[in-house]
Amino acid sequence: LDRWLADASMSDAEIVRKLFLASLVRPPTERELSLALPPVRSESSTARRQAFEDTLWAILNSKEFLFNH
Repeated sequence: LDRWLADASMSDAEIVRKLFLASLVRPPTERELSLALPPVRSESSTARRQAFEDTLWAILNSKEFLFNH
């Protein structure tokens, strides 16, 4: 996550896709992407990072992750 956030060429959507690929081995659905993007679009870098961490935490606590990985 640190490397992705430090890379200014990566969009928020690309980072969310990478979170899903790294944890669930699949891209996010359109609905998942639309739910994940609004919280990460913050002016504050601290709030943005926290939103990405929360998104990753939610993925890792999902039933899909717990039962498939």
